[in-house]
Amino acid sequence: TTAAQYSVTVTSKDNFSFTPADIPTTNTGYTLVSITNATCTNLLVSSFGDSGANLIVRPIPTATIKGTTTVCRGTTSFITFTNPQTVAVVVTYTINGGANTTISIVGGGGATATVIVPTTVGGTFVYDLVSVVYASPSICSSPITGSATVTVTAIDTPVLDSSIDINCVVSTGTVVLTNLPATGTYTLNRTGTSSATTTGLSGAMQIISGLAAGTYNFSINRAGCISQVLSGV
Repeated sequence: TTAAQYSVTVTSKDNFSFTPADIPTTNTGYTLVSITNATCTNLLVSSFGDSGANLIVRPIPTATIKGTTTVCRGTTSFITFTNPQTVAVVVTYTINGGANTTISIVGGGGATATVIVPTTVGGTFVYDLVSVVYASPSICSSPITGSATVTVTAIDTPVLDSSIDINCVVSTGTVVLTNLPATGTYTLNRTGTSSATTTGLSGAMQIISGLAAGTYNFSINRAGCISQVLSGV
């Protein structure tokens, strides 16, 4: 096959770059064949020094994200980014629409990088992809889409609102607990002088009566997420 030949006018004695006339879509090699000025043409390739160049054509980069889950407060959770390219990329993402954050992923086809999701407070945390660019050289920046959502379930510690102690009038005690989950159902666990587990409760306040003299501890279990213990009641 005869290679195509192109002519380029060099306008500077310094380093000079140009866009190839064929606009290649695959890796392409170029060889300097001759140099011509106003008076002569040099065809002696060996005198050109570096007479060749290889143009590497990379596809538009992409990346994916995963890690959607629901976890309890304080549970470790990860967001995973995947690079399907054979060379390294840098991915830009946001959390809940905030400032751009970047993460580097090595090449190799299917390489991954992870970030730890903060779960010290409850809430919903949405990780959105913004763009991806090749790491070196930094070229072919491309917008990308994709998201992963981590929902952190936080169960607050029950609060002792009031209590009625045993006295000459009443033979058992009563406690009123507040700061309980306002929506959904939950389980109330009681330990101490006597133990009990009450399931299917709802509402932000519960009245626990019929308690014998002693000391009690209370905690909430909602969908497997357990609150800290209100102790020594």
